Amino acid sequence: MSLPPLTLSAWLRYELVERMLQGLHGVHDVLEVGPGEGALGARLARSYAYVGVEPDPRSASIARQRLARVGSGTLVEGDLSALGPDARFDLVCAFEVIEHIEDDAGALGAWRDRLRPEGWLLLSTPSAAAFPRHRPGDWTRRSGQAVRSWRRPVRAAGSMGEPWLCGGSGWRRSPRHRPP
Repeated sequence: MSLPPLTLSAWLRYELVERMLQGLHGVHDVLEVGPGEGALGARLARSYAYVGVEPDPRSASIARQRLARVGSGTLVEGDLSALGPDARFDLVCAFEVIEHIEDDAGALGAWRDRLRPEGWLLLSTPSAAAFPRHRPGDWTRRSGQAVRSWRRPVRAAGSMGEPWLCGGSGWRRSPRHRPP
């Protein structure tokens, strides 16, 4: 079975994401927020009980087809409210998503609420260094900000410690989620 091709940014981070996931024990189910067309989700669905939530109907349709080819995983069109209110996951991930959301602290809080106790949150955002000819405002609101710049919205989201974050200063691992 051939997997769908990764976008350039997904290809650049996939090996690192895969290594990080190998270091997480007890992760059985994964929620990916904003999987786009589902190329990375198809890979995750091979190893985990995978659910993707995608607001764009066109992207959701493509992602759903890709998951069907893999033979596992679920794609939900909409936002988190499209999931049952009690749906919880061992891992919530959002790759290149949060920089598009105006209320980043609210999004982090909503994602935290979908974690099981001792769950993990894994995020990435583009690095401005990767796009030297663009100003951050040219493509998204927060693209390329260093990990340091995410501390305020993470704290505002509540007692989750800090998730793994990728920004201009690279990836770093942080403590496990602490339920409120």
